[in-house]
Amino acid sequence: MTQTYYLEKLPNEPIVIVTMTAEFDTQRDLSPGNPKAYNYFEANPDGITAPVFFINDFSAATLTLEDLIFGATVTSRSAKSVYHHPLVREVIMIPSSDLHKAAAEGLRSDVFGNVALQIIDTLEEALAYARQQIAQSR
Repeated sequence: MTQTYYLEKLPNEPIVIVTMTAEFDTQRDLSPGNPKAYNYFEANPDGITAPVFFINDFSAATLTLEDLIFGATVTSRSAKSVYHHPLVREVIMIPSSDLHKAAAEGLRSDVFGNVALQIIDTLEEALAYARQQIAQSR
């Protein structure tokens, strides 16, 4: 099976990037039985000692409204909610469409637990934002 997303901790920076490919499928890849990102933070193979910026790059993915609703529920309301994991300082979302951007805004609501979220258009801008926040907190 083709890998549909990649998770990477940047060396020497409190930044984790998950990049979804064009083959990404929310029903399969975000199912409660497949909590890869949550399990990454639980296992902590990179020895993260403080909360990180969690960049979610969906720019290559094609998502339907159903995908967005399902994804929002699994990532923010499930028992293994990666967006509320103690090692996640802030989620930075790179949406795939205007519909995705609007749906992501909803993650900031009470219903989804007021996810600490920035919506940014490109990976370069997301990295610049995270690095600026890191510099300001030193």
